Amino acid sequence: MESQGNFVPEGRHDILVETIGRPEHCGRVRAAGQGVGIKLYFGVSQRQSSSSKERETQMKTKIREELMEEMRKENDRMRQ
Repeated sequence: MESQGNFVPEGRHDILVETIGRPEHCGRVRAAGQGVGIKLYFGVSQRQSSSSKERETQMKTKIREELMEEMRKENDRMRQ
């Protein structure tokens, strides 16, 4: 509902809908072209389960340890 100089959005009728004059289409990204949905435009969510985060942390720890060991060996070789 509008009054002089003020705009009060109601539900999906926001200022952009008022300005453009067309309602929004659910699941689409404005001005991105026909058939472009939210997932296609913004990508898939990066959320992970706690078990996959734990596996990732374990993998990183293992790789870090292996790299440290390789660096120690290389250091020892260089000293000799």
